[in-house]
Amino acid sequence: MLRSKYVFVFFKYLGSLVLILASTSCQSEKKNSILILAFDRLPSDVLTCSDDRPIENSGFAILCRESIRFTHAYTTSLQPAAAMGSILSGEYPYTHKLHRSSDRISDEVQLVSEIAQQKNMRTSFFSGSPHILKKTGLSKFFDFFDDSSPLTQKNYFKDFKFQATDFFEWHNENPRPFFTVIYNSELEFLKTDDSNAFEKLDEKVSLFFEQMKRQKIWDTTTIFLVGLNGESRFGRINESSFQNLHSENTQIVTLIKRPRSKGDEGVYWKQDAPIQLADIGKSIQALLAPENTNKGESELTFPIHSLTALFNSKEKNVFQNRALLIEAPSTWSKNLNWIQFAILQNQHLYIDYKKPVIYNTLIDRMETTNLYPQKEDIWIASLKQISEIKNNLKLKEAPENKKQNTTSTDKLISLNIRFENIWGLSNIN
Repeated sequence: MLRSKYVFVFFKYLGSLVLILASTSCQSEKKNSILILAFDRLPSDVLTCSDDRPIENSGFAILCRESIRFTHAYTTSLQPAAAMGSILSGEYPYTHKLHRSSDRISDEVQLVSEIAQQKNMRTSFFSGSPHILKKTGLSKFFDFFDDSSPLTQKNYFKDFKFQATDFFEWHNENPRPFFTVIYNSELEFLKTDDSNAFEKLDEKVSLFFEQMKRQKIWDTTTIFLVGLNGESRFGRINESSFQNLHSENTQIVTLIKRPRSKGDEGVYWKQDAPIQLADIGKSIQALLAPENTNKGESELTFPIHSLTALFNSKEKNVFQNRALLIEAPSTWSKNLNWIQFAILQNQHLYIDYKKPVIYNTLIDRMETTNLYPQKEDIWIASLKQISEIKNNLKLKEAPENKKQNTTSTDKLISLNIRFENIWGLSNIN
């Protein structure tokens, strides 16, 4: 009888231990949340993460203290919807087919939001401007997709502080692991009106991060903070913000903060590897489903890489010889007629104008001295791939680079189509 009592106590203890381990396992699963903060008009040089930058009222400084900063990160497209498509698919626009805000992403590509749903994560997308609406197809596999700002905001964009409030209201309904995108465009819409726009946004991001810490989701969330495009400068003739393929308009802020255990210091270093936004998508795929990460990308002319190997390593000189592709599609007609491409490889930038140009970005920071055709031979493989892309997309030859007439009151310049056509309410000829 006594032996039976001890056997009962033993199995009771064993059952309790199993429950504790199961509970611990469930808690560890809650450390899988992923947050993407994507901003228009956020060029690389706006943020240096210098040690003397105060963290008070600075969200970017807070993130700098615990992030890997990629100093040579580039967008895949000057169009926000296309760039976001690259983040969510891990593909270049010529593959995912979403080139402009009026297009729709291909059903043949798998979005990371679908993988997140398969992993039983809550998914949400908060769109802050009419650049990205449900009609792009990016809303697929998001439990909640808010694109109401063009209808509810008189300036067409939504303030980041309101987006933050919306996010916390959504999260507090069910604080399960989440995959969330917050896309904000106020830097673009306020740039000509408010010289302190960046500082104001920085303070709002700071308050957002502080709220994440109070709700104890900061340490358990991987944060990707990226720019979707840079800022057009130097008064380049006949090149609008959505045609300018020079580095100041394509090189973007990219910070990645990884989760950490209590007591651990946050990762803090810079990485000079050349990367682009599709790499972010590939990295998210690897985080969510490492068993499904595609192999053989290095065989492509424009390879896409997961950055996960760099999250715990300060390895330098990675991806140094890879070619990056950036596009500027036609946006003034309903059909996709032409795309101009830029290729960045090592320190050289090739722009696919009707009269091609090549710049040495290392010694020619303003990119004004054309080295074409002296350097033409180094682009043979890349130019062949571009020709194939154009043929597959049935594109025409790009016209001379002439700036379209726009007015400062038309804040929808980035859409490059009439506002009513965002919802398909009228035809474009």
